[in-house]
Amino acid sequence: QKEVAQAFYGRTNVIGESLILETQNAIQNPTGSKEYIVSGVIDQLPENSITDNLGERTNVYINAENMQYFRPFNLFEDWNNYIIQTRIELQPGVTPEDLQLPIDQLIITNTSEELAEEIIPKLSSIETYNLTDQNNAQLQLIYVLASVAGFILLMAMINFVNISLGMARRRLREIGVRKAMGGFKHQLQAQFLSESILLSLLALFITFCLVQLVLPTFMSVVGKTSFSNANGLEVGFYFVLFSMLIGLLSGCYPSFVLSRHSPV
Repeated sequence: QKEVAQAFYGRTNVIGESLILETQNAIQNPTGSKEYIVSGVIDQLPENSITDNLGERTNVYINAENMQYFRPFNLFEDWNNYIIQTRIELQPGVTPEDLQLPIDQLIITNTSEELAEEIIPKLSSIETYNLTDQNNAQLQLIYVLASVAGFILLMAMINFVNISLGMARRRLREIGVRKAMGGFKHQLQAQFLSESILLSLLALFITFCLVQLVLPTFMSVVGKTSFSNANGLEVGFYFVLFSMLIGLLSGCYPSFVLSRHSPV
C-alpha cells in the first residue's frame, strides 16, 4: 500500500523498485532473505474490505508461489490450514445449498475423521460475510441498535405531536382568519404538513453538522479510522427521504386536528 511505500522509499511511485523481505520458518532460506520487485502500489483499503475478514490488516501482498519462503510447509496442501480463504463464483442457477453436499464429501475424502468433524464448511456471500460471521453477531447488533434508534425516534415523533397540539392555541386566531377569508381545509393541512417536513429537514441538517463535529472523537473511541459509506451521496439521499417521511407522519395528526377548527 501507499503508506508502506512511503515508509520504505519516501515516495509512492516505486513500481519496478526492489524490496528485500526476511524469510522465517521457510522451506527455503530458513534464516535468509529474498528480494522482490514492486509491481503495483494501491491505496489504503477500507476497513470493510474483504481483506480484513481474518481480523488483521495486510499492507504487503506477494505472489502465493512465494509461500514456501515464509512457512515450513505448503499451506495449499495442508488441510489444517485456516488462514487462506477460498472464494467461489457460482454459475447462474447454482445456489450455495447445491454445493454443500459436494464440499462435505470433499472434506471427508481428504481429511481424517477427527478433522472432518471439526471442519464445518458454510458458503457465505462476500457482501454479507461480516454480518453473518460468528452466528450473525454483527447482524444481531445492528438489529438491537436499530431497535433502540427506532424507539427514540418514535418518542420524538410523539413529543412533536404533543408539542404541536399544545401550541395550537397560539395559531387558532390565524386559522380562524384564514378560514374567514375563504381558506379551505386542505390548504391549511398542506401548510401544516409543509411546516412539519421543513422542520424535520432542518433537524436533519443540524444533525449532520453535529455528526461532523463529534465523528472524529467517536472514531477514536471505537478504534476506527473512517466510515467508508458515511459520506456517500446515495446514503444522504435516503436520509433526506426518510426525514421527509418522518416529518409527514409527525405532522399528519396535528394538521388534521388544527384544520378542523371552526372560526365561529
